Amino acid sequence: MATEMMYAPHIYESIIDNKPTIEVKGLWDVKGGPIMSGPFITYFIEDKVNERYLVAEGFTFAPSVSKRDYMFELEAVIKSIEVK
Repeated sequence: MATEMMYAPHIYESIIDNKPTIEVKGLWDVKGGPIMSGPFITYFIEDKVNERYLVAEGFTFAPSVSKRDYMFELEAVIKSIEVK
């Protein structure tokens, strides 16, 4: 699985659970295997208290179907993360 580089990923700054976050949206595909691809979303959450970054990713694979609603669901699930 790799990031499709024909369409550069979009990178944004965001906030999750009052923590600075980097959000990346793009397309993934499978190299050297079956023809599969779809959109993905990745969040890098900076947890300064514990001196770490948390990475949360969501991938969608739904051939011949609109992926818009799936991406909204993945985004909602990831943005509901609470870091203890």
